[in-house]
Amino acid sequence: MSVDPKALRGLVGRLLETADARVHPPSADTSIHLLMAALQHDVDGLAALAARAGMDPGTFRTVAVLAAVPLLHSAGRLLREQVPPSWDHGYCPICGSWPLLAELRSLDRSRRLRCAGCAGDWPFRMFCCPYCGEKDHERLGTLILDEEMTTLSVETCSSCHGCLKSITTLQAISPFDLPLRDLETLELDLAAFDRGYVRPVGAGFRLDLGLGTTDRSTR
Repeated sequence: MSVDPKALRGLVGRLLETADARVHPPSADTSIHLLMAALQHDVDGLAALAARAGMDPGTFRTVAVLAAVPLLHSAGRLLREQVPPSWDHGYCPICGSWPLLAELRSLDRSRRLRCAGCAGDWPFRMFCCPYCGEKDHERLGTLILDEEMTTLSVETCSSCHGCLKSITTLQAISPFDLPLRDLETLELDLAAFDRGYVRPVGAGFRLDLGLGTTDRSTR
């Protein structure tokens, strides 16, 4: 993959300024390192960059994730036709991220996982935990907050204590609407967290990638 370092530096600078006006504009090198760490879900690397910038690690990680969105969405569009039909892992076949949520899509309510990174989607079998592969129905559960609102639920797994929101929808949620749907259903996350279930940290598969630049100037 290739990026324009000047454009990336401008994007990261604007995001950092929005998050913390006291932060100095980043160099192109720092911006590229931030992007690489975000793409690889390198929590320690992001923490080190945050300390160097004098920022809260959580805020800095949010900036890094947002900076990676344009590149990830572009990769999702370019590579989605190359996803093998036989893919049966719980992590994204394009960028390795864990799913943000599951869709029970169309009239047949087929289960599709939606990526937290590139917004890609892939089919995944019912009654199986995407994180650990648990299939025992006695260890899998469903949490519903409102008995009259069965289109929203949280799938839980007692083996790995993972959770995943599930939304019934007639068609795929658009990539840019995914984060909004995630925020709109935050109460489901909180209910699951209160019961000891969590979303996994990091990625299901860490990418081994190289990032080139379209401009050799990195200053």
